[in-house]
Amino acid sequence: MDPITLTLALHRQGASIFLEITHQDPRDQAQVAPLRAEVFLDPEALLPLQNQPAAYGAALSTQLLPEGPLQTRFLEIEARAGGLLRISLHIDPSALDLHTLRWELLQHPQQKGRLLAGSERSWFSRFMVTRDWRPVQLRAREQVRAVVAVAAPPAAELAKMRLAPVDAAGEEARARRALTGIPVQVVPATLEALVQAAKETDILYLVCHGGWSRQEKVPFLVLVDEAGALQRVPAEELASRLGALLQAPRLVVLASCESAGEELPPQATLAARLADAGVPAILAMQGKISMATVEKMMPVFFRELMEDGQIDRALAVARASVQRAEDAWMPALFLRLKRGRIWYTAGFDSSSAAETWKKLVGPVQSGQILPLLGPGMLEHVYGSASIVARNMAGKVGFPLPPYEWDDLPRVTQFIAVKDSRKGVIRAYKEHWVENMRRLHAGSLAGRPAAGLSPTLATVYPALRENDPAEPFQLIADLKAPLYILTNFDPILAMVLKKAGQSPQRVLSLWRYQNSPVEDNLSLPKPTRSNPWVYHAFGAFGNEEEADNSLVLTEDDYFDYLMQRDLVTPQVVESAMVNNSLLFLGFRLTDWAFRALFRMILKLEGKKRLMQHAHVAVQVDPDLHSMADVEGARKYLADYFKFEAKVDIFWGTPREFLRQLKEEVARQRPVAVVAPVEDGWDCGD
Repeated sequence: MDPITLTLALHRQGASIFLEITHQDPRDQAQVAPLRAEVFLDPEALLPLQNQPAAYGAALSTQLLPEGPLQTRFLEIEARAGGLLRISLHIDPSALDLHTLRWELLQHPQQKGRLLAGSERSWFSRFMVTRDWRPVQLRAREQVRAVVAVAAPPAAELAKMRLAPVDAAGEEARARRALTGIPVQVVPATLEALVQAAKETDILYLVCHGGWSRQEKVPFLVLVDEAGALQRVPAEELASRLGALLQAPRLVVLASCESAGEELPPQATLAARLADAGVPAILAMQGKISMATVEKMMPVFFRELMEDGQIDRALAVARASVQRAEDAWMPALFLRLKRGRIWYTAGFDSSSAAETWKKLVGPVQSGQILPLLGPGMLEHVYGSASIVARNMAGKVGFPLPPYEWDDLPRVTQFIAVKDSRKGVIRAYKEHWVENMRRLHAGSLAGRPAAGLSPTLATVYPALRENDPAEPFQLIADLKAPLYILTNFDPILAMVLKKAGQSPQRVLSLWRYQNSPVEDNLSLPKPTRSNPWVYHAFGAFGNEEEADNSLVLTEDDYFDYLMQRDLVTPQVVESAMVNNSLLFLGFRLTDWAFRALFRMILKLEGKKRLMQHAHVAVQVDPDLHSMADVEGARKYLADYFKFEAKVDIFWGTPREFLRQLKEEVARQRPVAVVAPVEDGWDCGD
C-alpha cells in the first residue's frame, strides 16, 4: 500500500498562525497547488478540557479546520484517497510551542467523535525537521536488532520523588513479548550503557520514569548510575549523546510517562530533541499512560511493524487495538521519514518476480552462473566496511568532512600518503580484528588478542556451526565453476573445501606489469567440482604478496583499471560474458562494484551479456534516494547500458541466496557432501 499523504503544516508569522494543506498522490505525477490560510488556535481555551479527551479533540478540530476552504480541501483529499490516508502534521520551528497540544485527539471535521489517529485507515504522525545531515538508510527486516533498558532505581529513592516503583523483571518481560521476532539485548539503564548499545541497534526500547524540572526548566529521565542508584539525566544530554553517534537508532520507544511532554515547551521535550538530533522515528508517551494499555498495544505495534517496516501504519493498527481505552491517544509518533518506513522486505521490485526466479534456476542448475562477491558478504563476520573506515579515519585525523569518512579507499589513500603502504595494510587488518572482537565477544571470550588469521579461524567456524543459512554456505550450494571476489580473505575457499570441492585460489597479478597472464594457464580449468576462486583485487598472504596484490586505496583502483588488460586470465573474461552474473554484497556506489562493471564493459563479446539473466543484490537502500526503487533501477540500467537485463533484488545476499536455494530445491533436491578439514592464512 502506498497511500496519499495529506500534510498539515503549521507556522507562525508575526502574531498569526497559518495552516497550509498539501497532498502527495503516488499515482499522480501532477502537483496541486497548496492551500494556505490563517487559523485561530487558542491553547488557553483547551486547558479546561484536559481531562475530557473527546471534548478536547472536538474543540481542537474546530479551531484547526473550521467550515470553509481549509475544511473543504481536507475533505477533497480524503475523498481522493479512497479511505486510506497518511496524515503528516508539520509544525514549523517558528511554532514549536504548538507541540504541547494533544494532536492525537484531533477529530474528523464532519464526523463527531472520529479520531484522525484512531483508525487503521488513517496513519497519523508528527513530522519533525532536523539539522542532522546523516542519511537514513533502510535495513533489511532480518537485520533489525533491539536493545531494551529498564530503569528501576530503589523504591525508596523513587518515593522521594513521588514516583511509583518499577518492576524491572516484569517490564523486561513485557518488552521482550512486545519485541517477539526481533533479537533483543538487555542492557543496564545507565547513560553510558544506553549510548554504547545505541551504536549497534535499530530499536532502543527504554522503560523509565520521566519528568520536568521546574527549577531548571528542563525535562529529565530517571535512569540509574553504575551502582544502581537513581540518577536524573537531562533529556538534552541523552539526545546530544545519541546525536553524536555515527548512526543513531532508527526507532526509539520511550515507554515512560510524560516522555513526549505534557504542558512542557516542546523544544525541551525528549522526543523533539531526539528527532532534532537525528533519530528517524520516536514513539513517546504524552501522559501517564497505563501499563495495561502499553502491554496490549506494543506487541501489536511491533508485530505490524515487522510486516512491512511502515511505522505509522503499525501505530495506527496498534492504536485501533486499544481504541476503547481512555489513554489510547497518548502514544505520539515523531517522524523525520518522508515515507514512514524504517526497514524493507527483501525481494525483486517487479510484478514478474516469479519469472525472474525462473530465469535464474536454469543457469544455476547447469553451472552457467558467475557470482561476484563484494564486502557486504562479510558484514556478519567482520562488521561494516563503512564503520571500519570511520574508525580508521577517526584515529588518523582524516581531514575531509565527516560524510567522507565511510569511504574506505579515500581513507586508506590518506593513510598511505601519511604513513606507507605497509602501514595501510597493517592498520586495515588491525581494525578488522578490532571489529571482530567487538562483534563476536562470546566466541573470543578468554582468548588473548591475536592477528587476523587466528581471530578469523575462531570466529567463522563458530558462525558456520550456529547458522545453517550462513551466506557462504549458501554460496557453496550454487556449485559454480568460478567465483570472482573483491574481498581478500580465504573464507569462500575454506567453505568450498568443507563442501567437498577442490577450489583453487587465483590471485590477480595486476601490480606485476611484466608478469604474463600465461602464468595462470598451468592451473586446471575451472569446473563445478574444482572451481576457481578468483581474487580480482588481490588477497591476504605473505607481506610481499599483500603489498603487491591488494586493491585498497583510491590510487590502487585507478592503477588496477589501467593494468587490467595485462593481467586478467582469459577464462575469467570469457566467464563474464557467457554466464548469468550475480552481484552479491555490493552497494551501487562501491568502488569495487563500479570497477568490476567498468572491467565488464570493456570486454570483447560483451554483447553476449544480453543473452543472459543478471541480478544485482542491493543492500541498505538510502531513504533519501535509493529507496526510490524505480530511480535506482533506471540508474543501474542507464549507467551500465544493460537496460532491462539486470534485475535488482532489494535485500541482503543471505536473503537472496536463501530464496534462490528454495526456488532451485522445488525442481531438484540439494546434494549433501561430507565435510573436510579447514585451514586459514591471512599472512599475519
